[in-house]
Amino acid sequence: MSVAAAASPAGRSRSGRALPWLGVLALSFASYANGLTGEFLYDDLIYIVDNPQVSGDSISEVFTEPLALKNHLGLYRPLTLLTYRWQSGAAASNSPFPLHLVNAVLHALVACMVVALGLRWQLRRGLCFLAGLVFACHPMHVEAVTWIVGRAELLAALFSLITLWAWFGPRHWRMTTLAIVAWVLACFSKEGALTLPVTILVAEWLLPSKEGDPKRSRWSRYLGFVIAGAALVALRIAVIGAFGPDSSAATYRQYGLPERCLIACNLAADYLRLSLLPWPNRIFYHYTESVGFRWHTWVWLGMAAVALIAWMRRRSPLAFLLTAFFLSLGPVLNLVPIQECLAERFLYLPTVFLSFVIATPLLAALDWERRRTQRLGWSLLAPGIVLTAGTCLTLAANRPYQSALDLWGHVSALAPELPFPHYQLGFFFYEQEIYTSRSSEVRGALTEMKTAIRLSDELEARGDRGMPNDQRARAHLTLGILYLRLLPPHMRKLDRAEFHLRESARVASRSKALDPEWARALHELAGLIQYPGTSITQEEALGFLEVATGLPGIDPEYRAELKRSLDTLRELMD
Repeated sequence: MSVAAAASPAGRSRSGRALPWLGVLALSFASYANGLTGEFLYDDLIYIVDNPQVSGDSISEVFTEPLALKNHLGLYRPLTLLTYRWQSGAAASNSPFPLHLVNAVLHALVACMVVALGLRWQLRRGLCFLAGLVFACHPMHVEAVTWIVGRAELLAALFSLITLWAWFGPRHWRMTTLAIVAWVLACFSKEGALTLPVTILVAEWLLPSKEGDPKRSRWSRYLGFVIAGAALVALRIAVIGAFGPDSSAATYRQYGLPERCLIACNLAADYLRLSLLPWPNRIFYHYTESVGFRWHTWVWLGMAAVALIAWMRRRSPLAFLLTAFFLSLGPVLNLVPIQECLAERFLYLPTVFLSFVIATPLLAALDWERRRTQRLGWSLLAPGIVLTAGTCLTLAANRPYQSALDLWGHVSALAPELPFPHYQLGFFFYEQEIYTSRSSEVRGALTEMKTAIRLSDELEARGDRGMPNDQRARAHLTLGILYLRLLPPHMRKLDRAEFHLRESARVASRSKALDPEWARALHELAGLIQYPGTSITQEEALGFLEVATGLPGIDPEYRAELKRSLDTLRELMD
């Protein structure tokens, strides 16, 4: 079927031209209407609420330090941080609504840019607006739009699309300059945009050219990208100390290149599947889900390869659009290991291109009926069903983002075999003083933390990585305190409390970053001497407190409390 440009009917009214744009905007906001009331969640606290780059007095740290002052992650996103600083008042007052609203506005702008880019590429007007509508309500965008910290994806996508729109416009220095400036802003939003010039090269090779224009730009036109790219790389190295993330923080750091190639194929297939069959939504995937040979990976990639070959033979723009989908996934496929494995927010920009592919058969159904009957009727059901289903699924996927308990309850229900969601649920149950089970859905901090440790041990027994040290240390510390004094009296067990506190101290002692957890575990262990039947001696308790007091990474106020406990114990022993 042809997706070549078709002339607009003469005499189309201005209001008629504006109506499709309004439809894209309306569907963009309608799909996320129930996501505007959610609270700050998980990484929102780290990168926004508690981030000194957002709340601090000096703006210089936005440009001279990596995101959240964490060099090992390799994240340098000054433009994203500036937008958070602009809304720092809302973050400080624990009012997430304004930040959610800005994310929704950015999403609507990106959906409109999808349409504008398709028109720039001279695709059919109907196809462009259908693609914009598909993109507006795609359920896989929930993590990027409803989760506030996903704003980096929105900004990077917006400026990436502006880059493409300007580059494929009139061959004028102003448009070239706009493209390069927009690309720099995209890179300042998220580092994955650095590979966008590769997509441009492929587009110039595969997309049909305008009549009278050369098929490809002269190499001199790319000079601006080369200069800007070199400056961006130098800036990242100067700020972060390296071009990319620390390999010790990478998820697939223990795998060699051949294994990572297989992992990349698995991830690419998963992203394609989630884009075409977008349900259910998950915020967390375990790295082992993408390791090893999987037959369905090659089914999905085989279908993509067949479609790509067929479209290339017909010189269809769909060949480029499918290729661009995989190209834009390149930075997150872990060929070069990064911290993340599979994350649905990474699909935000790639689904721009796949939205045109999804919209193509919907438009073909409309064309088929129009050719046969000279009118539209039953064929409208196809796009209607797709858009209605997308909107309903998106609205449903927004609901877990209302609170931390909703979110991690949703994830643990979808992946009950993974320890991390249970750890998160246990943490928030503990904060809300829900220590024991109240129902099948509210199982309490005790059950969730015990489940997290058990599942982590099972993963490690199979040779996989379980919970990282910080989570394991905090889980054992939480269980120790629960068994010691927070559970109902008939459930308290001194021996279990001592076991979990010793485990917490042992795990926390492996890392200086866990000095606060280590000190708290030692403090609680020393306090066991006041309970009859404990195996802790006064001499052992004294040693615990001396070690805890000398740890460098603890808060001064807590150090003073430890010293008071130490002095009290010395007086008791004297």
